[in-house]
Amino acid sequence: MVPVYLHITIPFFATLFFTPFFRYIAHQFRILDSPDGKIKTHHMPTAYLGGLALFLGFAASLLLPLGHLSFNLYYFVCGIVLLLIIGLVDDLHPITAGTKFFFQIGATYLFIKAGLVAQFSFFPPAINFFISIFWMLTIINAFNLIDIMDGLASLVGSIIISSFAFIAWQLGYTSVALLLTGFLGALLGFLFYNKPPATIYLGDAGSLCLGGFIATLPFMVRWQQLGFMGFLIPVILCAIPLLEVATLVLLRTYKKIPFWYASPDHFAQLLQRKGWSKRTILLHLVAIGFFQAIIVLGYIKNWLSDSFLLVIFLIFVLIWYFILFSKKG
Repeated sequence: MVPVYLHITIPFFATLFFTPFFRYIAHQFRILDSPDGKIKTHHMPTAYLGGLALFLGFAASLLLPLGHLSFNLYYFVCGIVLLLIIGLVDDLHPITAGTKFFFQIGATYLFIKAGLVAQFSFFPPAINFFISIFWMLTIINAFNLIDIMDGLASLVGSIIISSFAFIAWQLGYTSVALLLTGFLGALLGFLFYNKPPATIYLGDAGSLCLGGFIATLPFMVRWQQLGFMGFLIPVILCAIPLLEVATLVLLRTYKKIPFWYASPDHFAQLLQRKGWSKRTILLHLVAIGFFQAIIVLGYIKNWLSDSFLLVIFLIFVLIWYFILFSKKG
């Protein structure tokens, strides 16, 4: 059996190797993200194509044996590749939101065909099907939305994937944990270049690929085995991207602009306007991720009741919005 540490170190070093190469290619062919002073507030044009390095690092992890998975790995990877391709096309030559959304639906179809679908026993299959599509599209676009600051999407993704991997390991889903560890290794390797000040970005190729991967995680584990509120665990672990979507929809609706239009209302931008530095925001998110993992671990170990888990989650949401919209910096 391949040592577990290789599942994280091989993709980590593979991504460390590939990222400077794609950064060089991006600069040579002017595949750059230029600041606009509104949404894109970085100081100088920064390379795209980080998503290609991330995917190749993850692909390296797939060369290692994973054991038995309860879903079809081939269709799963095809869904990730489809998101990578449509994102890359958008990076090279911007496409309409409708076209991008159409291919996102195609990717969710591949994920569902792989067997990654909700399994709520109290819902008929059709409802589970639509819940799965709605969740996946939401998370995919959430990561596309939060990728507006150095290291933000890659760090949030690392926190979520590491939490899911740890829980999968605790629940006996060893193969799932190894799969997640491989992607985590690649993401950490990319974060080395993406942390402030970033020298390369994920681009749409990377953010859609990352979002697609995370969107499928709740369907790799049967949360119902943990209790009545087990379904809330993926919501808690993905709270940051979900709250980003909810906040943008609310603020843009309040401003009477379509929610899919760009506006400087992302949570990272709101915090920066309050005087937070990029590093402070990232450290804040690490602390939140640690808190989320502790709460979820307490639930799966039966230290916390269903009602207590729900109350903690609601308190967390209230504190999140208080921090965002309180006048004090």
